[in-house]
Amino acid sequence: GACGIYRYGLATADQTGNGYALALDAGARLVNLEFIQFIPGLTHPVKKMLFQEKNLDSIPSVTNRHGKEILNDYLPANISVAECLTERAKHGPFSNVTCSRYFDIAMYEEWRKGNVLDSGGIHMQYDASILSDTRWFITSWLEWMNAKHIDVVNDGFDMICHAQGFNGGIYIDRQCATGVRGLFAAGETAGGPHGADRLGGAAIAATQVFGAIAGKEAARWASDRSLCVMKTDEVAHRVLKQLDSKQGGIVSVAESIQEIQTIMWENGAIVRSAQRCDEGLKKIAEIEKRFNVTAHLQLKRQMKRAVDLRSAIETAKVLLTVMRHRKESRGPHYRIDYPEQDPALAGMIAVRKKETELSFEVIRW
Repeated sequence: GACGIYRYGLATADQTGNGYALALDAGARLVNLEFIQFIPGLTHPVKKMLFQEKNLDSIPSVTNRHGKEILNDYLPANISVAECLTERAKHGPFSNVTCSRYFDIAMYEEWRKGNVLDSGGIHMQYDASILSDTRWFITSWLEWMNAKHIDVVNDGFDMICHAQGFNGGIYIDRQCATGVRGLFAAGETAGGPHGADRLGGAAIAATQVFGAIAGKEAARWASDRSLCVMKTDEVAHRVLKQLDSKQGGIVSVAESIQEIQTIMWENGAIVRSAQRCDEGLKKIAEIEKRFNVTAHLQLKRQMKRAVDLRSAIETAKVLLTVMRHRKESRGPHYRIDYPEQDPALAGMIAVRKKETELSFEVIRW
């Protein structure tokens, strides 16, 4: 996956799109990368803890750093706060399909306006009536929050949307083959099994079902062929030639990844547009010009993270480009300049790299 390239993400630091970048280098296609799951998570008093969306039908207050209720500023006149929150309680990840979208849009746009709290989140607080709600998901959530010393009634908590998972990835067939000889994919690296709006919990199939298929098919493919032993020097030369961008040099890898995380959060998260994608691509290009992964070979301790940075740059470019390419709103892909779904775009946008340029095609569903 690549949730690690977002400022707010429920991922480990190494998830910067290595699988996607390597697949592009190998000649494989990537599909559905614009369909990223964003889900509410806490920013205070604890970080990166999932929020239990089911309790939103208890209608908590949702306020910014100024103590102002934010939802009414984003809701159409014919939709109430209660309707929005009740609908949002029905699913975990963000989707633009129903009026529930305004909850996530409001949080995200308040962040962009600088109206969030110091934690980076919007403040949530519940009325005391939730304490007498006997529904199992309410009582279990309150027990969980109490164990974390979070008083949802008297103190509340802060939260913002977090990148949780990628519904897209390397295009595979039923045998998990990618179209590149000997390359099979499964898990979050693979794309195709899920549509735009993946149901919560369905990701287990990516590993337990498609992982098993990929392993068996890869073993079958390898067993039919003799072992090919390549010379280490030849392999190293080929890899370095591919990695050498012929520009830039040594940079602070940590700072550069943080820059990318902010760029992607500001320009490729909940609310997207052509202008935001263009701004993001321009900033990513500036980082790319300063950096050359091969210059970090002499700094062996930094080499792995340098490769992570290269993958983050490549993945960010693909994401912002394909987000701009899909001129409609579908599932978690919300374009403020194209807010409606376009039936003509019902299909997977496939991306392939030809030398340094990206090419696109639509694979119809």
